[in-house]
Amino acid sequence: GQELGSIPSDATSGSYRLIRTGSMLSIQYDLGQGWVELARVEIPPGSARLYLSNASINASQEFTTYFDNFLINSGETNFNPGY
Repeated sequence: GQELGSIPSDATSGSYRLIRTGSMLSIQYDLGQGWVELARVEIPPGSARLYLSNASINASQEFTTYFDNFLINSGETNFNPGY
């Protein structure tokens, strides 16, 4: 499945996190004023594959995105930066 969300902002940095509790996945962001839930979605039990990406709404709004400072609390993981 796919979960999309949009939060209008002029922030130049921030954080987001994914929290899985059983079959519930919470997607949260923080722009410096505390964590806010963007979406909550039920996922199948077992392994889950998550893809992180960002996209520009139109070509005149250029931006760069960096995914860094990852912290994985538990579970098996692999990393494929070329996907």
